[in-house]
Amino acid sequence: MLRQYLEHITNSEDTFKPYIVKSAKGIDPGESDTYKGIFLLSFRGIFYIIMSMTMLSLLFIKDNIIAILTALMCITIFYLVFGITVYYVRLNDSYLIVKNHLFFWYSHVYYLTDIDEVIYETQSKQPNNLRIITKDYKNKVYGAGTLSDNTLRRLKRELEKRQIHVRNEIGI
Repeated sequence: MLRQYLEHITNSEDTFKPYIVKSAKGIDPGESDTYKGIFLLSFRGIFYIIMSMTMLSLLFIKDNIIAILTALMCITIFYLVFGITVYYVRLNDSYLIVKNHLFFWYSHVYYLTDIDEVIYETQSKQPNNLRIITKDYKNKVYGAGTLSDNTLRRLKRELEKRQIHVRNEIGI
């Protein structure tokens, strides 16, 4: 009986075929709605400015290369740490584009037909996150620290208009 089952699976035409996600490299999104906040007015933006100004004050200490290198290293670390929490979204009829306020060169394009679900979530004391799950069951989490609750609600309505399931785990 087991042999028959295994033969059926290996010889059957109706076996599972994985979903292939289309490549979106080099896509021009054209006109799209942007869902983002203002980084410099967010908590992380204000904190980054204060810490950068504090570290820049160390640059005015004459003849102290250690202080200058420490200040530059701290500013770079803050830039990288805050950069992973400030993504925003652009949306049009065919694509969802994820971009970053600080890493301006970063852009990830998803075809709307490839997206299975978008989840609004938060982890511990981190900012709100967007988790995008594609139909091939891969997922990616983007920190949405600058997106306000109203912006997330507007994005949810627009995604649902385009038949994309949105799961809200942050209670907005």
